[in-house]
Amino acid sequence: MSLFRRKIVEREDIVAASMSEIMLFFLFVCLILLGNILDLYGATNDAGPSDQDQAIAQLTVANAELTGKLNGANATIAALRGQILRGNADVKDKDAKIGAYAAKNKELEERIAELELQITLLENRHDLPMSISLAENAGYTFDSGETDITPEFRREFSQSGQREFRDLLANAQVAIQAIEVIGHTDERPVNTTRYSNLDRSLKSHVNGFGGSLRFVDNVGLGMARAAEVAQFLKQYLPPGKSYQIIPLSAGQLQLPNNRLAPGRSPNSTDIQARRRIEIRLRSQTR
Repeated sequence: MSLFRRKIVEREDIVAASMSEIMLFFLFVCLILLGNILDLYGATNDAGPSDQDQAIAQLTVANAELTGKLNGANATIAALRGQILRGNADVKDKDAKIGAYAAKNKELEERIAELELQITLLENRHDLPMSISLAENAGYTFDSGETDITPEFRREFSQSGQREFRDLLANAQVAIQAIEVIGHTDERPVNTTRYSNLDRSLKSHVNGFGGSLRFVDNVGLGMARAAEVAQFLKQYLPPGKSYQIIPLSAGQLQLPNNRLAPGRSPNSTDIQARRRIEIRLRSQTR
């Protein structure tokens, strides 16, 4: 029981006690006056006419006094009943407000639970399958120093990569902002006398206007291969989806375990596992 309701009940008990005391008091007064009336009535039977008039006058005064006290008692009782009714109305009003607050609290608790779940998903998103790797040693090959998608690459993607790519998109637990396609190479130098046209032609190529890309180093090679794969992936997007696909290059800097490559060593120049395309989802919270 709320503090307010306990106070109302206490007040009702006090009012009931007061009414009982008032009724007992007026019952006592009535008994006294009744005794006086009986005495006066007996006296009128033994008295003469003048004594009878005096007794009647006294009875009239006593009756008026008693009537006034009874009216006062009735007024007091009516006032107390009014207080009780107003108290009950206050209790109903408070109960209605308490009900409204309880409903609002329940709504807020449900919203908090939803937000806590979203926070948990965001905190654990590093455990989600947010990327896949298409490595040369897994069949995703390019001709040495070239960027064209080979038949071997297409065949391997059709057999397993396509399913992995679509599962990556379907199982993402966050809103996808873009798909990053990152080209990785090993440290074998690029042997070419060509000049690079990436500054001039990369943007047009990515936007689908075709043309060959030329490069002079591993960073450029990684970017050109990523651009080709980005165009290749568009045909495998889910129906109705139009994710932005962004080609990037890590060159020879990042190892397959996501660590930074150490300084060049004799055994680091021709490693198939390092020559790969990484497909990574970029969430809207990043």
